[in-house]
Amino acid sequence: MAEQWSGQVGAGGQYFPGGMVSPPPKRPTGLWVGLSLLLVVLLGAVAWLVVATGGTPQRRGAPDDSLTKVVTASDGRSRMTVPEGWRELAAEYRDERAVLAQGQLFQERYVMVVPFDKADYADFPDFEEATVSELASGGVLKVDQGTPMRLGGRAAVRYEMSGSIDGVDALFWQTLVEGDGAYYQIIAWTLEDRRDAAGPALDGVVATFEEIGP
Repeated sequence: MAEQWSGQVGAGGQYFPGGMVSPPPKRPTGLWVGLSLLLVVLLGAVAWLVVATGGTPQRRGAPDDSLTKVVTASDGRSRMTVPEGWRELAAEYRDERAVLAQGQLFQERYVMVVPFDKADYADFPDFEEATVSELASGGVLKVDQGTPMRLGGRAAVRYEMSGSIDGVDALFWQTLVEGDGAYYQIIAWTLEDRRDAAGPALDGVVATFEEIGP
């Protein structure tokens, strides 16, 4: 397992929104709770960076992302290739259902994979509808119309979501994948002002997603 960031949570003044309640099992429309937890991760990482750099986020030089590593999900059913410098998100700042959660703090680039039981849905379109309707009804994020695609040889659809959360302009890309053993929700996120650099890089990481087990 990849090491967690040492000192990800600073000793003074960090802002982390209040805790969220996990949805009950077998409830497809509980995905907004999971997304809220992702916002906690993003806001927490940004706040820690402000504190750690004396009040102003420090835009460090771009690390060498040509070196990569393969990260296997904790349930052994999927994997993804990420830059060598990425680290596992600390447990308290990730959705508890996530089986893979990696990112780079100073680049503000993050990816998380959450599997869902196929038995909870009639089919993949039902999973997609439940997910998107829940996100749109939250009233915080704007969700686009979605783009059908193939990911790892499997049917998938990608949605862009954006919004201002506590004054932070955040940008998310949600990719829903129809796997053999599960449906997958892959969420990549960054800050709006990093769209041009982070967007293509995150797309490249998501494109490496593979389902490798039942």
